[in-house]
Parts: sequence; structure tokens; C-alpha cells
Amino acid sequence: MREFFLLDSDFIWYSKKMARSRTKTTARREVVDSGEIGLRVWSRGGGQMVQSHVHRDLEFNLVVSGKMSYLIGGRRVTIGAGHLGVIWAAMSHQSVRDDNEPVRLIWACVPITQALRWQLPGAFVGRLLGEGLVVDTQVNASDQTLLAQWQIDLESGDPLRRQLVTQEIEARLRRLALNVMSEDREASASSQYTDENASSHAGENGGGVQVMAGYIASHYQEPITVQDVADEVMLHPNYAMTVFRKQVGVTINAYITRQRLAHAQRMLVTTDASILDVGLDSGFGSPSRFFQAFKKEVGCSPRAFRLQLGMGGESR
Repeated sequence: MREFFLLDSDFIWYSKKMARSRTKTTARREVVDSGEIGLRVWSRGGGQMVQSHVHRDLEFNLVVSGKMSYLIGGRRVTIGAGHLGVIWAAMSHQSVRDDNEPVRLIWACVPITQALRWQLPGAFVGRLLGEGLVVDTQVNASDQTLLAQWQIDLESGDPLRRQLVTQEIEARLRRLALNVMSEDREASASSQYTDENASSHAGENGGGVQVMAGYIASHYQEPITVQDVADEVMLHPNYAMTVFRKQVGVTINAYITRQRLAHAQRMLVTTDASILDVGLDSGFGSPSRFFQAFKKEVGCSPRAFRLQLGMGGESR
């Protein structure tokens, strides 16, 4: 059974499953680990979340009216009315508001493990893993009707309708991927969402954090260190760690580990590579570090993860 709680016009997602969730405390904020929300659709007015959170789903955010901003991966990204964004929710994220303008959203979640089975284009998955949030800049007038229908079908409890919703989510995600990749190729200057921290200077306004997050996204498969990340923005490692943790909600090392684990999960689902090769290709320097990190964050061994999904391939 799941319930919604309102706090200062915001919602906090709660379920009995979250009783086992972990709250990761930092000096300035807490990051709530909500586990896996699963296949679900809901709608509500949007507000500022009081905490950053993570969960093991792809999260669709359709802004029906107004605009919504998010802090994710060291960036602040704003989604305008009519646009659909997809969040790799295993990355710490938080909605923020600067004004009192009414905003209405429809959310949908699908487990990351399910989405990885769909063999989405590599370029799109890579961008999603690296940035955490990708926005379809092409307004699709039918999105609101489509997501509302998903909610109705899921609430019906009909397994056939549930299967249909899953298929339609996959199709919509593929269309979004095509739109995003097409826009990337055209290098369009008419993007309808704004990255408000696009500057590359290393101040506390987030620009330096964006550069650090981008460096990690490009180099997490290598044996990078906090020093390497700090050097990218010409900061002392201690200060770089403070700024990064303040903006993102996790340490630099934790962020690197999450990037590597996301890569490993994708390989476990989409390839027949041995578990040893998966760990090495994901950037872990030894099998023991890979197994330890995977078990801690995912809750099972890489082999069990692969078997739970019914995937073939090498289980060594």
C-alpha cells in the first residue's frame, strides 16, 4: 500500500517498501534511497522537494503547465510546459522552485532493469547515464492523454492493460531517444529547456560541479581519483569534494561508483560478457571491489542480478 504526504505543497513518495530504504546523510543535506518504485503513473501539482532522492527506475516527468527545475548531476535543468523529461533516477535528483507559478506534472516510473532490456540506442543511454536527465524538446500534444491513459490502465489492475502500458512506455521512450539524437546531430539552437549552470567556471554556483560531473561521466571506466576530478576544474581536492557534495548530495567517489554500477547493470542485461569482464569494463580495479560495491548498492551479487532478469550469458 502506498500513500502520498504533502509537505509545504510538495509531495514525498512513501511506501511500506521504503521502510527498508536508507537515508544517506551529508553535511548539508540527506539523500533518500527509495529502492524501486516500479511501474506506476501519478499526477500532482509540482513543488520543491525537501530532499534529494534516488530510486532504481527511469522517471518520466511531463510538465503539463508551468515549468519545473531539477538539480541532478551537478546541473540545474528546467523543463518547460508540454515537454517530457526522462531521469536516470539512480542518480541523486531533486525538484526546485524559484517562483510561485502554478505547475502541474504527470510522473511515470518504470524499473531500470525493465528499461535496460529494451536495447535502447547506445548513444542515448550513454547521454542519459552521463547527464541523468534528458528532455524531449519536441512537444507532443498527445503526451498528456497518453500518460493519463497509462494511469487509468494501471489502476484497473488488468494484467493485459499493464502489459500494454509497458509496451507504450517503451515506444514513447524510443521516440524520445530518436528526437534527442536528431537534435544532437543538428546542434539546434532552439532547445526548449535550459541548462542554467552551463558556465565552466569553478564557483559554488554549480558550473564547476557540472564540469566535474561531465569529467566523471567521460572517464569513470578509467582509474580516476578525486585529485583527477579536482584538477579538471583547478580546485584543491578538499574544496572540490565540498562543492560537489553540496550541489549533488553525494561524494565524488560515491558518484563515480554509481556511474560504474549503472554501466555494469547495463552490460549484465544487454551483453553476454563474463561478470569479471563487466566489472573491469565498468572501471572497477578488482573483482572484490566490484562485487562489494554491487552487493551494497543493488542488494544482490552481479550473478544473481543477471539471473533474476532471466538473462542468459556468462555467469562467471
